[in-house]
Amino acid sequence: MNPVLAALGRRLRLGLVGGSRGFIGPVHRAAARLDDLFEPCAGMLSSDPETGRRVGVGLGLDPARCYPDVPTMVRAERARSDGIEVVAIMSPNADHAPQATACLTPPWPSRPASTSSATSRSPPRSPTASRSPGRCGGPGGSSY
Repeated sequence: MNPVLAALGRRLRLGLVGGSRGFIGPVHRAAARLDDLFEPCAGMLSSDPETGRRVGVGLGLDPARCYPDVPTMVRAERARSDGIEVVAIMSPNADHAPQATACLTPPWPSRPASTSSATSRSPPRSPTASRSPGRCGGPGGSSY
């Protein structure tokens, strides 16, 4: 059985950033479905709010969870008991760092963000602080 499903009894709640048009959005969404670890729940799918809402509703997202920008999505989803837990960023490369930083900006959620007291004492480093390129992903190989 999938270890995420076994541990949580459900899929991780996925927030989508970008990917409303072009090639990469559908590819990332298909990969998330194939991983079977994620349930898309909310998104900021386009820099144009109307396009983002139209695409989000077309993907089956609740219109109230289709946001005009990343900071609004992060604030609103943090306030929900069923808010997103992970984010897939599919926007143009130049937007990745500021969008990822917006997702990592305090206040931190009340849920544990760590599995040990040693790592829970400091927040994750800003993605702009990294000097080495690398692949994001967990032990299961997902790049989400």
